[in-house]
Amino acid sequence: MERDDDESLEARCEEIGQRLCNILTGLSVLSWGVLGFVNASPSERWSSVRISITILQFLVGTLFLIRRPLLTQASWRQIAACLPSFVAAGMAFKLAQPCEAWPIYAQIVFASGAAAACVSLATLGRSFAVLPAFRGLVANGPYRLVRHPAYAAELIMFSAYALAAPTLLVIGALTVGVLMMILRIRIEEHFLSGNSGYLAYRQKVRHRLIPWVW
Repeated sequence: MERDDDESLEARCEEIGQRLCNILTGLSVLSWGVLGFVNASPSERWSSVRISITILQFLVGTLFLIRRPLLTQASWRQIAACLPSFVAAGMAFKLAQPCEAWPIYAQIVFASGAAAACVSLATLGRSFAVLPAFRGLVANGPYRLVRHPAYAAELIMFSAYALAAPTLLVIGALTVGVLMMILRIRIEEHFLSGNSGYLAYRQKVRHRLIPWVW
């Protein structure tokens, strides 16, 4: 009986720790959205790129605040292998010229990718995760078409960076980013393959990123 009580207390403490971490992360992302918008120059502030980024940050911050407790999580080694993709994407964005200087077609592509990302992440809802983890299976909305629609949207935003600044540095960073994205997808799928519900979903939705391609 005492052992059961200890395990229950440990599980409760872990859940509280996760909740506090989610709250702190969510508030941090929300503050980044506010500060990024407020501190931007007037011309950048009202560009479609900055507005899209701010909306995405507000959505992600909110999802951190409301997401359900963790059911299972990938190993630290798997999580660490996913981190370079974020670095490569951030570098590509930084290497591109300022948002307000992007050509209109690049801004339209980026805003389209951001809108697709918002739909995908909002569909995840309380099952939202950034790194490989399982908080519940989602198989509706864009997840009926491909298994990783949020990554597909990220790929669209990547292409906008190249359109905004088609330099070797940007293209090189994007190439690394795409390769790391593929690695992230493979790591996530390997991790989720231990879940019978996900295996059934994978049989039903055959393509990972692009319908009828891959």
